[in-house]
Amino acid sequence: MICWKRVPKRFLIVSQTVAKTSPIGILVTRPANQNQNLVRLIKNAGDVAIVFPALEIKGNNDSPELNNVINNLESFSMAIFISPNAVEHALESIFKHHNTVPPHIKLACVGRGSALKLAEYGYSSTLTPEEKYNSESLLALPELQQVKGEKIVIFRGNGGRNVLYDTLTARGAHVVYGECYRRVKPDTGNEPLIEFLKNGTARIITTTSAEAIRNLYEMAAPETSALLEIPVIAISDRIATVCSELGFKKIIITDNASDEAIVSAIEQWKSTKNNL
Repeated sequence: MICWKRVPKRFLIVSQTVAKTSPIGILVTRPANQNQNLVRLIKNAGDVAIVFPALEIKGNNDSPELNNVINNLESFSMAIFISPNAVEHALESIFKHHNTVPPHIKLACVGRGSALKLAEYGYSSTLTPEEKYNSESLLALPELQQVKGEKIVIFRGNGGRNVLYDTLTARGAHVVYGECYRRVKPDTGNEPLIEFLKNGTARIITTTSAEAIRNLYEMAAPETSALLEIPVIAISDRIATVCSELGFKKIIITDNASDEAIVSAIEQWKSTKNNL
């Protein structure tokens, strides 16, 4: 049985009446409507998910640069999708101009979540790393070694790492970005977050993007010092570095970027003698 405690706007505390262990509050910072699976896994583990989106995703369909890429899509031999958001917003733009992704284009994803999202649209044949879900692992695949002369589009949000672009360009490919969405700080109040920090409800933080943890840091004022005392789960070394630069004192890095790995890291943290 699930119980809901009302808090302002779209911020929710999700709990269950019967838990396997004494539940703890876990702050989930993913964008709204993209955190359901992680919340479900947290609940199934017997804990409490505190949903506080620290990032908002907005489409970039009006971008002339993106429309130019989409209009010339047939000239590309490969399309790389950085994230599930990239899949969703890129395909939305593509379907406005084409019935489908041209069949000769090879599809590649940085992570499993992107591959699953592509599969929802019927594209199941994708190049995806087997273990570590990051740009370096994708670049290590045999299919991306000999790309000289190929034309590759990388669908992503605004900004971000350039390792894919730089490496594929160095290997002789002609690479362009298709920036199909923007990551922005939610235009909402921080009152629920301040309350969570003051009363100690949040015992651990999960973050899946550097932008989200930066936004959370800004939104935590004037309780920033309390935020930095809370352990934070990061899904990559890059995000962990950002957390460290912000001043977080306890940072746990997951084995990979999957929701299952996040919950596993939470369980490992709970099992340590000094966590409670």
